[in-house]
Amino acid sequence: MAVKITKGIDVSEHQGVIDWAKVAKDGVQFAVLRAGYGRELSQKDKQFERNYAGAKAAGIKVGAYWYSYANSVERGEQEAKTCLKVLEGKTFELPVFFDQEYEKSILALSTKTRTDIVLKFLETVKGAGREVGLYSSTNFIQTKLQAKRLTAYPLWLAEYGSKLHYTGMVWAWQYTSKGRVAGIKGNVDCNHGYFEQTKTTNTDLLRKGDKGDDVKLLQHRLNILGSQLAEDGIWGVQTDSAVRGYQYRAGLTVDGIVGAKTRAALIRDAILARAAEIGAYLVKHKWHYQDKTYRAKSTFDATRKLEHPGSSCSHYVSWILQDVGLLTEGKRISHDNGKVTGTGNLLGCQVIQAGGKTWDKLDDLRPGDVCVWDSNLAIYAGNGKWYDAGGPFQANTKDGRYTNIGPISPHYDRTKPIYYLVRARV
Repeated sequence: MAVKITKGIDVSEHQGVIDWAKVAKDGVQFAVLRAGYGRELSQKDKQFERNYAGAKAAGIKVGAYWYSYANSVERGEQEAKTCLKVLEGKTFELPVFFDQEYEKSILALSTKTRTDIVLKFLETVKGAGREVGLYSSTNFIQTKLQAKRLTAYPLWLAEYGSKLHYTGMVWAWQYTSKGRVAGIKGNVDCNHGYFEQTKTTNTDLLRKGDKGDDVKLLQHRLNILGSQLAEDGIWGVQTDSAVRGYQYRAGLTVDGIVGAKTRAALIRDAILARAAEIGAYLVKHKWHYQDKTYRAKSTFDATRKLEHPGSSCSHYVSWILQDVGLLTEGKRISHDNGKVTGTGNLLGCQVIQAGGKTWDKLDDLRPGDVCVWDSNLAIYAGNGKWYDAGGPFQANTKDGRYTNIGPISPHYDRTKPIYYLVRARV
């Protein structure tokens, strides 16, 4: 893969009314919009709604940023919650960035406290299912923040001039505040984006002769579906035969190459197979609904040894995702009033806003999708059915013992809105 440099801008109410059609015609491919500043809802950017609608209509990829005045961790969290309210109902192709700068009250803080504020904001917004990142200047991140604590987040860097001197990884480079773009009166911040990749070879494909962790994961998923391969990361004769056999059974082109279609089908089938296996085991061995018995380092295989076995909806889903290589081992995702938590532990997944629609109104609900309601997680099995551990008195006996985990027909809360889908990237 090679990095594609894209042309972008960032704007606020200070740019006035923008003609986004002209902006797009001028070659701008992405825009980061100021959503607001501070911790009050009244501090929403006056042009945010107009800018969002205009950029979207013009086919420009959109992200957002929030300018901070937070001088405590508590106020950082307040700003995050206000930001989330402003962003409600909107979808973004790009992250939501936190913008902490040289405000007097912020400079009075310690480097640790400034960093704590950044992390609180980012973790709060990320916990709501949003992609997040940090906006900072080269000087600020090097002298005012504990940069090593922030490496997990995309960095949108301000450094004005013709050459970027910052040596770390950069999501985008804001290289001037005095740019000119058609459709905008006066100066505008201009950026080079480095977040897009273009295919230069077929290295995203797996085939006979390949080696490494990707092949090892492929072998593991094939084994979930009944193969008996050595998970050694070496694509030899047996792995090649297993791939071709799977493609034949799945109705795919039998070419012995794992591209997007084969990968998507394999992940889907592995999720559903593991969901069925784990669910059947929990029912057979009379497991109970119980959140407290979860062991942080447990995968499904390890949990069989627990003396007092119990599981919940999030544990059940997390074990499945762990076992198919979509979630860091020992971690889990959960829900909190319709928000996804633990998304930083997902591997190769995207979190998609579902718009608060019921499952039957979603245009692109797919088998293998993890669905998030206000108080439940479940895996869609297709045909309106689910792999679902439910709650203690929903799809189970009165004593909380599992009698059926799936695939089952929707119980009462399936008529409620779905807020997010978790889906593997392919």
